[in-house]
Amino acid sequence: MKPLLGLSTAFYAAPDIHATRDWYTRALGIEPYFDQPFYVGYNVGGYELGLVPDEALNTSGVAWGVEDIRVAHDHFLQFGAVETAAPH
Repeated sequence: MKPLLGLSTAFYAAPDIHATRDWYTRALGIEPYFDQPFYVGYNVGGYELGLVPDEALNTSGVAWGVEDIRVAHDHFLQFGAVETAAPH
């Protein structure tokens, strides 16, 4: 089993999630498929762009698709990854 299936989601902090949503909607030319105060999601060319209401402007990241989070987690620990949070 491969530990990663591929990139799934890129997410960005949105201190003002409504203003950020409006900007991305105009810039991308598409409406979000999911629009809630805790998360705004766009399907951009088959990939997820997610906005999260976070006050820390430097918060961003990616989510990887996996078949089994525990297997993937253990795999990367074996190669020297450092756990900063348990899988959930």
